[in-house]
Amino acid sequence: MGCVQPQVASNRAQMIDFGAVKLFYRGNGSAQIRGRVTGQIYQFARHRPVQPVDPRDAVALIHTRLFTPVL
Repeated sequence: MGCVQPQVASNRAQMIDFGAVKLFYRGNGSAQIRGRVTGQIYQFARHRPVQPVDPRDAVALIHTRLFTPVL
C-alpha cells in the first residue's frame, strides 16, 4: 500500500489571504510589474501612484527603490 499525499489547493479561493500593503510608486511614467512571489501583475501610473500589493511581492518591489510603503 502506498502513502496518500494530501492534494495541494490550486484554487485561488482556497488560498490564504495575506491582506495588502499599499505602495506609492515614485517613477516618472507608468509601470507594469509582475510580482516575484505571486505572479500577479501590478499596474502603476503617475496619476494613480498608490496601489495595493500582496505583502509577499511588496518586499521585492520596495527594494527597487521605486516604491515606498504607505503608512
